[in-house]
Amino acid sequence: VIDEDFHMSYPQVFKYKEEYYMLPETKRSNNVILYKAKNFPYEWVQFDTLISNVRYKDPTLLLSEKGNYIFTCDDDMNLIVYESDNLFGVWSKKENIPNLKGNKVRGGGRIFEYNNTYYYPVQNSKYGYGSGVSLLKITFDENNSIYLTEAKDWLLHPEDYITEFSHGMHHLDLQRTNDGFRYVYDGDKNGDDNLFNWKRTLKYNFLDLRNFWLSIF
Repeated sequence: VIDEDFHMSYPQVFKYKEEYYMLPETKRSNNVILYKAKNFPYEWVQFDTLISNVRYKDPTLLLSEKGNYIFTCDDDMNLIVYESDNLFGVWSKKENIPNLKGNKVRGGGRIFEYNNTYYYPVQNSKYGYGSGVSLLKITFDENNSIYLTEAKDWLLHPEDYITEFSHGMHHLDLQRTNDGFRYVYDGDKNGDDNLFNWKRTLKYNFLDLRNFWLSIF
């Protein structure tokens, strides 16, 4: 449905003012690009560049009464948060955020609300890239500061008895419906490509480097 000359992934689709939009990862374009459905869900066009001249992984959007935020990270796995008055406004980097880096800061799915609390799925690469998803709780205070605390470690994790999920799970998309929730997630099976998973994890995640060495000695 989109054919660009750069890598795209992490397609966060959402409805805003009766129109459908998508905020995917477009790191290799050096921008955070917002797409709009011209003919949902089959045809999409570039609608706006929310953040320019950056290389961010898996930008995750939160539009809420608490504020409008984009949670993301850079290639060094530092947590980065942007805020704006509205989706189409100016997105500015937020300063008063937790100083987090390494494992469990890279987006792993859509932020969702449950019992008046927002939760942020993040990738947990303890056993290699794409091996799990953890859940962080987002808290706001009266000074417009943001706090992230662990709500559930290993919400999704490797399942040895299911071949398709034997290496792990990488992404969760959960949405509320009239009678509860609907969710989808993806998985990866153990195989010859696991050495690539380890290489990729060690490149981006210093915590996984420690766990890797502990596992072999």
